[in-house]
Amino acid sequence: MKFYKRILTLTLSISFVFANIQLVDAISSVEKIQGKNKYEIAGKIADKNAYKTAILINTSNSIADGLSASGLAGALNAPILLTEKNTIPTETSARLKNVSKVYIIGGTYSISTSVENSLKSKKMKVVRIKGNDRIKTSYNVAKEINSIKKVNTVMLTNAYKGEADAISIASVAARDKAPIILTNGQSIPFSTSGLKSYVIGGTASMSTTLVNNTKSTRLGGSTRFETNKAIIK
Repeated sequence: MKFYKRILTLTLSISFVFANIQLVDAISSVEKIQGKNKYEIAGKIADKNAYKTAILINTSNSIADGLSASGLAGALNAPILLTEKNTIPTETSARLKNVSKVYIIGGTYSISTSVENSLKSKKMKVVRIKGNDRIKTSYNVAKEINSIKKVNTVMLTNAYKGEADAISIASVAARDKAPIILTNGQSIPFSTSGLKSYVIGGTASMSTTLVNNTKSTRLGGSTRFETNKAIIK
C-alpha cells in the first residue's frame, strides 16, 4: 500500500514535466529519475524546468489535497513539491531558494502554520488553498485556476474512490490547465453550463446520473486500467 501511494505521489509531481513537453517528446525517449526518497525525486522532477512559483503538498496521510494541484501546476507553470506536516525536508528547501511565491494545498492538519511561517520568514508570498474537506479544497483550487486563466474544461472524479482515476488524468489536467474537481460521485453543487466536462472513472465510482446531469463525457471503464486506457485514447 505504501509503494502504491508513493507511485501516486510521484505521478502528481511529474505531471509538471508533461505539461511542458509535447506528447511526441514524451514517448520518443525514456529518462530515469531517481533519488533516496520521494522528496528528492520530486525535487529532481522540478529541476527539469525553470520556475519562480511552487506548490507544496503533504502526501504522508492522503494524496487527496494534492490531486487537484495538477491543473494549478499547469496554470502557474509551477512544480509540485512535497513536504512534511511540520518541517520542510532539505531536498524540498533546496528547490525553494529562488522561489518568490508558494501555494500550500490543504489546511493546517496537512501542512502546519509553522511551515507557512517558515516560508514567510524567507520573504516568500504564501497562498494557502484549503476547504472543510477534500471536495471543498478542490473547488477552491478550481477557483484559483479560474482567477489565473478562464476555465473552459473540468475533470470530475470521486474524492474517496477515484485516486487512481485522478492520477491518470493529472498530466492532461496540467497540460490543459484544467481543474480536477473531487466529488461524491453522485452530484456537484455547481453548474457545468458552458464548460467542457469530463467524468473520470467507471460507474462504480461516478454515477450515470452525474454524467447526464452535467452533460459530461465519461472517460472510464470497469477497472482503473481500463479508465487509464480510455484517457490515453
